[in-house]
Amino acid sequence: MKREPFADDWYVQTATPDRPDAARGPLILPDDAMFHEGRDPETRNGPRTGYFPGGKYRYRKTFLAPEGWRGGAVFLEFEGVYQRSQVLVNGHLAGGRASGYALFTVDIGGLLDFGCPNTVEVIADNSGEPNSRWYTGSGIYRPVHLLTGPAVFVAPEGPRAVTTRICGTCAEVAVTIPLRNVSPGTRAAVVEAELVSPAGERFKSAAHSAVIKSDGVAEVHAVIEIRAVQPWSPANPDMYRLRASVRAEGGEMDEAEDEIGIRMISVNARDGLRINGGAVKLRGACVHHDSGVIGAHTLDAAEDRRIRILKESGYNAIRSAHNPLSRAALRACDRRGVLVVDELTDVWWRSKSKHDYSADFESEWERDLASMIAKDFNHPSVIMYSIGNEVAETATPRGIALNRRIARRARELDPSRPVTNAINGFMNMVASLSGCLGT
Repeated sequence: MKREPFADDWYVQTATPDRPDAARGPLILPDDAMFHEGRDPETRNGPRTGYFPGGKYRYRKTFLAPEGWRGGAVFLEFEGVYQRSQVLVNGHLAGGRASGYALFTVDIGGLLDFGCPNTVEVIADNSGEPNSRWYTGSGIYRPVHLLTGPAVFVAPEGPRAVTTRICGTCAEVAVTIPLRNVSPGTRAAVVEAELVSPAGERFKSAAHSAVIKSDGVAEVHAVIEIRAVQPWSPANPDMYRLRASVRAEGGEMDEAEDEIGIRMISVNARDGLRINGGAVKLRGACVHHDSGVIGAHTLDAAEDRRIRILKESGYNAIRSAHNPLSRAALRACDRRGVLVVDELTDVWWRSKSKHDYSADFESEWERDLASMIAKDFNHPSVIMYSIGNEVAETATPRGIALNRRIARRARELDPSRPVTNAINGFMNMVASLSGCLGT
C-alpha cells in the first residue's frame, strides 16, 4: 500500500466538560497535548507527570477523498494515541484503542464520501488520573499515516522477513506477504519479493500465485537466496530493502516496502546470547518513551539523538520501559546497532496507579501483543520480547498460567525471538507470602 504522512492541518481542543478551551491549530502531528497544559500543583497526577494534568482531547481534520480511491482500500494508521482513543469518520465510529502505546489501523474506506471533503475526529481520553508511574503525554503523540491501495493489496502490516540460514557468504531469507481483497469477487494474483543490498544489488524470489476470496485474506510465502551477504550486527548494522509486489488479474498493482537486517540470534544457558554465531554481552539501560524537555512528541531526530548518545556512552542495548517502543526509536536502533528488548506492559490485572491499563489488560493484551510483534518483526535490533514489568501476579497460580499463555502466544506470532518477563523477585516473594493477590 502507498503510505504517506497524515500530519498536517489538524486542530485539537480540550473536551473535558469543566475545562473548555478554544481549538489549537492548525498543527502538525505528532502532538503531545499534555505538554501544552499548564502545570498544576493540585493535579491528581502529582510528580508522576511533572505536575502536568491529563484531559480529554478531540482532534479534527478535514480532507478530500478523491474519486480514484473508490473501490480500493483506505486505512488510517496510528502509531500511538494516549489513550482510550476513538476514531470517527464523518461522525461514524471507525475504531480506536484502549492502550496508549499500541500501533493500530482503522479501515475508513466504507465511511468516505468520494470526491468530497471528509472529516476525521480522534478522541483521546487521558482524563482518568493518575494512570501511570511516569510522564505519559496525551493525544496523538506518535505519527499518523494514510494508507491507500487497489482492491487487491498487501495488507497494512506489510511483508515479514526472517533469516533462516547464514552460511559463509550466503544467506536465505523467508518472506511472508499478507494479502487482502476488498473487491466483490474472488481474485487471482501473482506475488514477488525482492531484497536490495546496501550496495544496490538485487535478489528476487520466484513468482508465486495466490487466490484471494472477496473480503478475504491470504498469505504468500517466498524464499530469497542472497550472495555476498552483509549480516546485521551491533558492530556492522547493515540494512537491506525489502519489497513485495502483487499484480492482480485485470492489471491492478500494489507494493509495499520495509527495511530489514539479515541476522540470526540464539540464546541458551551454555552459550548465552549469540548473534550470527558470535557471543554478545548486553550493556543496557531502560528507556522511557518521552524525550525529556520536549515531552512525549515522537520525533525521528530526538529518538536518533538519544540512541546515538547511549551508543557513544558504551551502551549496546535498551529495554523499553514499560511499553512498546516507537517505530522511530526502532529505526534508530537498527541504524546504530543497538539491541532492543521490547516490553508489552507495566501492569497485568493488578493496578499500580488508580486508572491504569490494568482495567483493560485482560481484554486487550492479545491484540496489543500482536501489534507489538507485527511492528517489531522486521527490525533486526529487536532480539527479545518482555511480556511484563515487575508484575507480582506471576507469584500466583493464576499469574503463572497467564504468563505461560502470553509467552506461548508470543512464540506463535514470532518463533524467531525469545520471550522473557521482567520479574521482581522481592515483589513476588512479598505477594506470595502475604497472599494479597489471591489466585
